[in-house]
Amino acid sequence: MNLTVYIPRSLQRTLRQRAQAAGLTPARYLQQLLRRDVEDGPTEFSSRFAALAGSWEDDREADNIVRDIEDNRMDSERPELT
Repeated sequence: MNLTVYIPRSLQRTLRQRAQAAGLTPARYLQQLLRRDVEDGPTEFSSRFAALAGSWEDDREADNIVRDIEDNRMDSERPELT
């Protein structure tokens, strides 16, 4: 399949640098990214997410955490309820 993709200028330099570091052309580098994403799907994300399990170091109940966050907000950060 041939596909034309617009790469924003803000990403072009980084794409070239990463492709070069991997010893690939930008097109081959993008192919690898797509293949990894399509074939692996959510597996990679799930593994990284699972690795975070148990890493939260706060023994408070969720309600207490939320209350603490709300109590410490600046007035300018409070959303207006409509």
